[in-house]
Amino acid sequence: QRQRSELRRLPRDYHQELMEYADLIGKPFKYGGRCLADGGLDCYGVVVEMGRRAGLELPTRQFSDDLAVNHALMATQMDEWEPCEQQPGAIALIKILKVPCHVGFVLDEYRFIHAWEGSNGVVVERIEEWQKRIEGFYRYVGH
Repeated sequence: QRQRSELRRLPRDYHQELMEYADLIGKPFKYGGRCLADGGLDCYGVVVEMGRRAGLELPTRQFSDDLAVNHALMATQMDEWEPCEQQPGAIALIKILKVPCHVGFVLDEYRFIHAWEGSNGVVVERIEEWQKRIEGFYRYVGH
């Protein structure tokens, strides 16, 4: 029964929307992967690719496999991002081990797409499963 109610809550254009990112699902996780040509994507790489598909060019960022370093790098760049409501196209800032250092691209009111070591690649997950880790939602405004 739970599965049926979840299916009813999917957007009407769900199948059309699915085609916009279906090719990313399962792409391997790779630190520093910023484009499909890199052979894999990290969390920000997924955000950059989804932004590109939405017509938004996001800047390339430095990365580290150290969570604290990633957090510090992200903190120095927050002036380019503006808090916003949870909405399609927003970027979810997520805590990993209590450190906000991970991002995902919001697809709709229920789901977001991201990649991280724990998933071994690009996945779509329910926002509610990550809600306690989400620090906030942002949109890129530039310099």
